[in-house]
Amino acid sequence: MDADRIPHRTLLLGGALLAIAGSVALLHAFAPALDAPAWLPPALAGALVPAVAALLLFAGMAVLGIGVGAEHGIAGRRLPAIALVVAAGAAWLAPHLLVAPHLLVVLPPEGPLPLPVGTLVPLVLLALSLAAAVAVLAAGRVPGPARWALVLVALCQAVAALSSIGPTEDLAVLGLRLAPLWPASVAVAGALLLAAGRIRVARRQVPERRAA
Repeated sequence: MDADRIPHRTLLLGGALLAIAGSVALLHAFAPALDAPAWLPPALAGALVPAVAALLLFAGMAVLGIGVGAEHGIAGRRLPAIALVVAAGAAWLAPHLLVAPHLLVVLPPEGPLPLPVGTLVPLVLLALSLAAAVAVLAAGRVPGPARWALVLVALCQAVAALSSIGPTEDLAVLGLRLAPLWPASVAVAGALLLAAGRIRVARRQVPERRAA
C-alpha cells in the first residue's frame, strides 16, 4: 500500500473518537449508576451517557467517511461508499437523539420500544454496519488488521441484536448478556484505526533518469 493512500489524519481523529465513544458506552454498560449528576431529571439521567457515546460515535464515523482536510476518507472517493459509512454512524445516533428545530430532546429509557420498531432498528443498524464494513474493505485505504475494524463492530452488533430479534428466548437472553461486546468492539476498532493512522509506509522510489 502506498503512503499516499493512507489517510493518516483521518484515521487518527476518527479512530480516537470511536475509541472514546466505545469506552464511554462500555462504562455505561458496567456502571449505569454513573449515568449523570443527581441534579438531572430522572428521564434524562439514564439516556445521557449513551446519547453522548452515540454522538461521539457518529462524529467518528463522519470523520472516517468524509476525511480530514484534503484527505479522502477510509471508503475512498465513491459517494455511495462514503454515504454508507456516515449513515452507519447516523443510524447508531438516531435511537438516542431527536433533533427538533430549536430543541435537542433525549429519548427517555423507560418502557420497551413497540415491537415493529424494536425489531426494525437492530436490523437497520446491522445492515448498515455490514455495508459500511464491506465498503471500507473494498476501498483498501486502511492498512494492516485495522481494515477489519468495522467488520468486528458489525459482528458484535449482530450478537447484541439477538436481545431484540432473537428467534428464541434463550438467544434473546444470550444477546442481552453479550450486549457489552458491542461497545467493547467499538473501542477496539477505534484503537486499531488510531494505530493504523500512525503507520508510515515508505514511498516508492522512482529511479532518476541519467542525462544522456
